[in-house]
Amino acid sequence: MKRLLIKFCIWYLAREYRRRERKDIKNQAILNKFREQNTQQIADKHNIPLNQVKSLQGKVN
Repeated sequence: MKRLLIKFCIWYLAREYRRRERKDIKNQAILNKFREQNTQQIADKHNIPLNQVKSLQGKVN
């Protein structure tokens, strides 16, 4: 029973680590793409006000 519990804990921790790592990579890719564009391009592409884009960029950087 103890071995089974240890196996489950290791499996769960490995799964959480992989999930978190993928999420971090995805977020980093989004942030990099976000930084490459200027605020006007982002606002035009997503049809949102320019001042909202600037406030979001301030939070990201």
